[in-house]
Amino acid sequence: MIAVEISGETLTLTVDYFDQLSERIYNSLVSAIIDVIRELKNLVVLGYLSGQVLKQVSGRLASSIAEDIEQTADAITGKVVQRYDLAPYGHVHEQGGSFIIPAHIRHLKNGREVAVSSYIMEVPRRSFMEAALQELAERIKDRLVSAVRGAL
Repeated sequence: MIAVEISGETLTLTVDYFDQLSERIYNSLVSAIIDVIRELKNLVVLGYLSGQVLKQVSGRLASSIAEDIEQTADAITGKVVQRYDLAPYGHVHEQGGSFIIPAHIRHLKNGREVAVSSYIMEVPRRSFMEAALQELAERIKDRLVSAVRGAL
C-alpha cells in the first residue's frame, strides 16, 4: 500500500507490506522515497517559500522545513515536516486563520519607540506544503512505480 497523508504541518508518504517484496525492490523503493521527499522539500523551500506563494523575509519558515525518512521491517515512511518550534506561524500560512501578535515595543527608524497593543492578525490560506505535494503527486507516483519496475 502507498499512502500520502497531510496532518498539521507534516506530509507523510508511506509504503508498507514489505514482507512480500524482495530486498531489491525494497532498496529501490527506499532510494525512490528518499529522492521524492528531497524533491518535495526543495519545491517547498526553493519554490513556494521563495516567492511562488510566500516571499522570504527572515528565512525562518524555510529553515523550519525538514525531511525525515523512517524505515521499519514492514514500511518506509518519508516526511516533509514544518517544525513548529522553529517557526510557529507556519501552520497559519498553510491553513489560514488567526495569529495573535503579543504586545510589544516597535522601534522606529527615527529612534523612537512606540508601544503596540496585542492584536489578532487574520492570515489568508497560502498553502506551501499541500500545494507542493499536489504539484508533485503524479511525479511521485511515477517515480515509485518506476522504482518497482526497475527492480523487477
